[in-house]
Amino acid sequence: MTETEEKVIEARKWILEHGKGRKQKAISENDCLNLLSILSGHPPLKIMEIGTWYGTSAMVAVHAGHEVWTCDKNEEFIYEHDKIHYFNMWSTKFLKKMKKRGLLFDAAFLDGILLDCDIKAFVKLMKPGAIIITHDYVGKEKGVRNFIKLNKYITKVYELEGMGVACIKE
Repeated sequence: MTETEEKVIEARKWILEHGKGRKQKAISENDCLNLLSILSGHPPLKIMEIGTWYGTSAMVAVHAGHEVWTCDKNEEFIYEHDKIHYFNMWSTKFLKKMKKRGLLFDAAFLDGILLDCDIKAFVKLMKPGAIIITHDYVGKEKGVRNFIKLNKYITKVYELEGMGVACIKE
């Protein structure tokens, strides 16, 4: 195990110890390592995250050297870092806020459901070729449903142990 992988596992343990009791909502250790492997090796990316809960996946992105803008409408977020910008709001409002700020993103991690009315706003905030990763890419779960909604804007989806990975078309 690499030093970065060990740091991610330790940070995840800290999050689970300090979370407010719904530990099953944090992504698994295996999911953390898979996300780290997808994000590692890229130059610093600006990542949008929809659905963060405690902030576990945002923590993984920061350990991979990236900066994250994330949202979730809850009082559970606990992993604070200067490279994580957390917004306690639903995705529709978050996307509007990101547009007003003039941000464009190199990647996205979707662990929440994109509403139909959010799809075009989401795509406009992504750079051509941006990496899109969904969690819960199994059966009829939200990861699959998000990629169905994004189908005309993305390349082929690849599956990695419950995560889906695609890119915004150039």
